[in-house]
Amino acid sequence: MKTKEICNDNEATVQYDWNRSSYCNPKPQLISTPTNFSPNGDGVEDEYCIEVCGADEYAVEIIDIISNTTIFFSGVTAIDNSNICIWDGGNSVSASYQVKLTLYACGNIKSVTPYSITLAR
Repeated sequence: MKTKEICNDNEATVQYDWNRSSYCNPKPQLISTPTNFSPNGDGVEDEYCIEVCGADEYAVEIIDIISNTTIFFSGVTAIDNSNICIWDGGNSVSASYQVKLTLYACGNIKSVTPYSITLAR
């Protein structure tokens, strides 16, 4: 059975059904980050999705590289599976953007990963 370790006050870990978490090391980690997506309504890569492992929650900030302006911030969001669609592109234009992804495990920040993506309409 695939499991996920959850921290709580009474026990060091409690095992819950989960998707690949117990097989990842170190925890948490970013598994895949596509470098582009095209939210043009054709049903292919219409949202920017990533794959993570061993995280309970995430927060993502999307920054316009040219103006250095935050155009999207998710707030801390619970993870219910390993594939997370984090941004639909909104009204943003075709351009490159910086992604600042923060992964949380057991209530603590465990990973901050900045990288760039390209949105093509």
